[in-house]
Amino acid sequence: MDEGWSATASSLSRQITGDVRTPLLVLLGAVFLLLAMAITNVALLTLALTRRREHELAVRRAIGATGASCSGSSSPRARSSARSAARSGSRRHRGVRVLVLLLPPNVPARLVDPGR
Repeated sequence: MDEGWSATASSLSRQITGDVRTPLLVLLGAVFLLLAMAITNVALLTLALTRRREHELAVRRAIGATGASCSGSSSPRARSSARSAARSGSRRHRGVRVLVLLLPPNVPARLVDPGR
């Protein structure tokens, strides 16, 4: 009666991701590498700007400027950078939402919206 039947056990994570686990991990690693490069780039640019202004700040302090007024002169530049980063993040968020709308209908909802 049980002839011709067989059963195979596999893990749930293997069943969900299938054969794409390795490419997904490679993609995740590439994204983290790109993020690390971007963060390093911003840090180095900020350091270079600060080093370039070092002489100007020394002159300001020598003629009596307080530390607050010296740091206040660089805050508009920081606010501008923060605003442009926020705009860029907002655009990317909208782009991701558009990509989610373009997903095929057979993609499980838990992969599209992990909060469900």
